[in-house]
Amino acid sequence: MSNILLSVIVPVYNVESYIERCATSLFNQTLKNGIEFIFVDDGAKDESISRLKKVIANFPDRAGQITIITHDHNKGLPSARKTGISAASGTYLAHCDSDDWVAPDIYEKLLNEIIETNTDMVWCDYFRSDGSAHKLIEQNCGNTQDEVLTEYLNPLTQTQPLMWNRIYKRCLHDEKFIYPTANYGEDLLAVTQLVLRSKSFSHITEPLYYYFNNNSSLCRNINEENIIKSVSGLIENTKLIESVLTSYGREKKYRDLITLCKYNCRSRLSIIIPNNREYVKLYKSIFPEIDKEIRHNKLLSIKSKARNYLLSNGFLNIYKLLLKLK
Repeated sequence: MSNILLSVIVPVYNVESYIERCATSLFNQTLKNGIEFIFVDDGAKDESISRLKKVIANFPDRAGQITIITHDHNKGLPSARKTGISAASGTYLAHCDSDDWVAPDIYEKLLNEIIETNTDMVWCDYFRSDGSAHKLIEQNCGNTQDEVLTEYLNPLTQTQPLMWNRIYKRCLHDEKFIYPTANYGEDLLAVTQLVLRSKSFSHITEPLYYYFNNNSSLCRNINEENIIKSVSGLIENTKLIESVLTSYGREKKYRDLITLCKYNCRSRLSIIIPNNREYVKLYKSIFPEIDKEIRHNKLLSIKSKARNYLLSNGFLNIYKLLLKLK
């Protein structure tokens, strides 16, 4: 496929209830030419792909722009994105999650912006939606590499390192790019590397992406098993983020933010710790080196520091009492 400016990569896994809405929004884009859509079937076990093909049949003019790649088993979101990136022909890349949807002009506006400003990356604001009500989430995090990284590395801010509300130059994925393998925190690892490889940025102050609060999603399904999985994934990706920053000589500059990311791995356990004392041991084992750093971290609240002190020293009963005093 020649003359492709933008490749849109869409991982698909068990989203039969949402894929038609997503695909329809993509094929209704005002950008008619120079775009391709790469759907990666990540071993879906439901009717996701058959429903996708039904939507494709309704857009014959898009047929030549659509590719479906199939994994022989479920490899996870990061691997599905990697497959799509490897197959992409575009000068620029975009990502869309298959339970979300987009405004009709998102890619025309993002593409025009990145070309006109000659920047390496451009992003937009988005809506958080339950399918009917939409909440605006602004993503203004500055326009220098330091400003952007400072916002993205801070898990306490509303500005988030998201893959799906931006487009960026395909060449930023060089041979040294570390592709995440673990779910949870994978966007931060990927976006951190993209930002470090970028020299210029732009932001469209308009919500053009609809992020769906899918209650069946693993990321929002709160139970002990999923929380442990999320902590494990966060730990792996946080270690890689620290390694990436170190390779760029930035680990000292962002030390407080790295500590905050590590603390975020621990704090995920706070919901289930009161139910099982064994989780206190797990809490203490996660990046134990940060206990001293937390005391002097200016970004953490006094309450967060107190909770960390209680749990890292095994004072579970006092911790439970503190929770009741909320």
